[in-house]
Amino acid sequence: MTTSDVRIRFVLVHGACHGAWTWETVAPRLEAHGWLVTAPELPFTSMHEDARVVRDAVAAARERGERVILVGHSYGGGPITQGGAEADHLVYAAAAVPDVGEPTDDERTITPEALRAAVMLENNTVLSMDPQHAAASFLQRTDPDLARRAVERLRPQPVLCFEEPLTEAAWRHVPSSYIVATDDRSFATDFQRVLAARVRDVIELDCDHSMYYSATDGLVRRLEEIAAEVASR
Repeated sequence: MTTSDVRIRFVLVHGACHGAWTWETVAPRLEAHGWLVTAPELPFTSMHEDARVVRDAVAAARERGERVILVGHSYGGGPITQGGAEADHLVYAAAAVPDVGEPTDDERTITPEALRAAVMLENNTVLSMDPQHAAASFLQRTDPDLARRAVERLRPQPVLCFEEPLTEAAWRHVPSSYIVATDDRSFATDFQRVLAARVRDVIELDCDHSMYYSATDGLVRRLEEIAAEVASR
């Protein structure tokens, strides 16, 4: 099989309180360049159920003979770690990289801006976001119109999703990369670098937490570099 015969599918996994719309600026760019793209909507019933959605998307692609690059943003790092064992490559975009026995959440990621954005509901069992503080926390370098549309589409998420320990850690055997957001006010940049050491292949982008908006060009460029490497294996 030549490189031109290889079909690469990106499975783009969104973060906490977000949805598949997260990738609205990235997916069309990748598709325009000939890559296949799936952006599943996580149900947020539990982290393990979110991981099942990821696992199913990978399995469907593999059945079609495609190679799979899983991209997880922020909380999405948990589901791709738990559900990504059959992927060809994992990409952590300002994301959690939990190990077996660890939850997706880690208090070391928390910033003052993230605390101000968080709104706890239903006796502290559900996380929601204050729109104004959310924009300042993870969209401060994003185009204002995109930022406004993003905060309008945020949805609540059960705290359980962040607390469940993982039983698998795909990054331990699947080739993996990390993309650090250097102006991240939502997910501490210094701790991103700690997590990135787990996967070793690391680049940094000068952007806010929502790199799919504030560093679309750099993110797409890096994903295509990884895709070319996966195609050549």
